[in-house]
Amino acid sequence: MPVHDQDSSPAPSSAPRPISAPDTFPSLLFPEPIPRPDLLELRQGLSFAFSSGVSGGLFNQALERAPMAPSTWDPRSFAPDLFLEELVSRCFRVRVSGHEALIHRSFVLRVLSHPPSDTRTIELRRGILRELSASPVYRQQLEQLYASSVRLRAALEASGFTWLGAKDRVHFDYRGRGASSRTGVDVMAFQQLWNRNHPEDPISATGRYNAATEVRLKSAPSAGFPVGAGCGQAPSREKSPGPDE
Repeated sequence: MPVHDQDSSPAPSSAPRPISAPDTFPSLLFPEPIPRPDLLELRQGLSFAFSSGVSGGLFNQALERAPMAPSTWDPRSFAPDLFLEELVSRCFRVRVSGHEALIHRSFVLRVLSHPPSDTRTIELRRGILRELSASPVYRQQLEQLYASSVRLRAALEASGFTWLGAKDRVHFDYRGRGASSRTGVDVMAFQQLWNRNHPEDPISATGRYNAATEVRLKSAPSAGFPVGAGCGQAPSREKSPGPDE
């Protein structure tokens, strides 16, 4: 009768493990996977990214806001003395397929400086590290997954746009090649439009948002001015009607 080694385990398979339920994915940090980014914000940001081809700041923002495991450690009491920031920046360099991988070092620093208080979380992370160290197949699969996610991120962020994030979900700033500042042009446009419709109450069209401009903006009609902008006329800076304006 054949004798089997009780400590032996089946060789890892190169086939991916099935996902048990929709939108449920294994976590490398928590025993029970939790949504680390704001899922609604991330989905909306990705929708904008795929429709416009940009997602500047989206991934960094998601990692910066990702929750940590419950911990009784305060990083301020030990991280500087252990030089954790220097450790992460100098020693945590990962190469995938011969290239240095992109690493969000501040997120790695947050994970290291918040040791989990739950022993299940500790054992999970140790077990994953053992598996990756012992199995070239698992390690290769993880590297391929990581490389694919980096390529996706690079493709989304390659256009030079920066998403303004939750404070202004529908707008992007373009900071790529050929970008120029248009600061004040929108304010000047309103000032000139106000003066066209209110010659009896002119304001200075300088492009600076001041108290006089704010008062007129609050009293502007929500449906628009009766007299619109003229076509074919270059904007000009009008003479200030007075120091208070």
